[in-house]
Amino acid sequence: MKAIIENAVTYLNDDEKNHNMLCEFNEIIKVVNNSENKLGLSNRFVTKYLRYFNYEIGLNYMKVYQKSVRTLKNNEVIVDPKKRIILVEF
Repeated sequence: MKAIIENAVTYLNDDEKNHNMLCEFNEIIKVVNNSENKLGLSNRFVTKYLRYFNYEIGLNYMKVYQKSVRTLKNNEVIVDPKKRIILVEF
């Protein structure tokens, strides 16, 4: 398996949310790194509740996207849910 981080995550306005989002991102990387094959990877992701990320598993890939967030306060943050963050090839 090969994981490619294609884009940076978008940081949120709240420090606690950023911390939680980065912890979840780290957990995704650990799951990918510790999986031997597609079946092991998909079994681990099915049981995970992802608050900040979505994923899609195909025949020979897994794609991870950051969930859509829109904050319209002083510091506008808009997350593009179509921008792929991680591509895993297997």
